Amino acid sequence: KGLAVTITISPPYWKTWWFRGLVVVVIATLLFLMYRYRVNKLLEIERIRASIATDLHDDIGSTLTEIALFSDVGIREIKSLTPGRPIAGTEVERVSGLLEEIGRTSRTLIDAMNDIVWAIDPKNDSFEYLLLRMKTHAARMMEAKAINYDIEIPSELSELELPLGFRRRFFLIFKEAINNIIKHAHPTKVMLTIKKERNNLIMTIMDNGVGFDLASTTQGNGLRNMQERAAALGGSLSISSAATGGTTITLRTIIP
Repeated sequence: KGLAVTITISPPYWKTWWFRGLVVVVIATLLFLMYRYRVNKLLEIERIRASIATDLHDDIGSTLTEIALFSDVGIREIKSLTPGRPIAGTEVERVSGLLEEIGRTSRTLIDAMNDIVWAIDPKNDSFEYLLLRMKTHAARMMEAKAINYDIEIPSELSELELPLGFRRRFFLIFKEAINNIIKHAHPTKVMLTIKKERNNLIMTIMDNGVGFDLASTTQGNGLRNMQERAAALGGSLSISSAATGGTTITLRTIIP
C-alpha cells in the first residue's frame, strides 16, 4: 500500500479572510471618520454663520437704526428753522450734537464691520495675525488717551493655528475689556499678557485705574457678553477688582 502525505500550504496573510475583513473594517472606519469630520466642519461653519448673522442684526442693525433716527431728528431741526431768521446758538448746538452722534455711531459701525470682515478672512487663521490686530487695537486706544501700556506675548504663540470662531470670540473679549478700561477705569498704566500653559491659553489684562465693587455692581451687557464668549470657548473669565484700586481680568481657555 502507498503512503499518503498531507501537505498544507498556508496562504500569505494578505489573502487570508481575517486580513481582508480587517481591511474592510479599516476602510469603513476611515470613511466614517471622514464623514464625521466633514459634518463637524459644516456644523462649525453653520454656527459661525449664525453668530455673524446675530452680530449683523444686533450690532450693525441697531447702529444703522440709531444713525437713521439721528438723521431724522437733524432734518426736523433744520426744517424748523425759519428762512431769513438768525440762527440761535442753542439751535446750532442741537444740530451739531446730532451730527457728532451720527459721526460717532458711523465710526462704531465701521469698526464692527472691520471686525467681521477680518474674522472671516482665511488668511488670518494664524494666531500671529490675531496678536497683531490685538496690539494694533491696544496701541490705537491707549495712545489716544495717553495711557502707558506693556504687552508681553511669547513669540512661539504666533505659530498656533486657531479656528475662526475661537479667534473671533477671543478678540472680542479682549476688545470689550480694553474698551471698558478706557471708558470706565481711566488708568495711567495697562498690562496685557498672553501665555500658554500646557493646553491652556491664558490672557490677563491689568490696569491701575478706578476699580469697582463686584458685589454691589450690576453686570452690564459688556461683562455678560464677555462671560458668555468665554463659556463658548470652553473656558472661564474671572474679574478681580476693588473700588479703591485697579482691575484684573483673566481669561483661561482650552486651545482647540
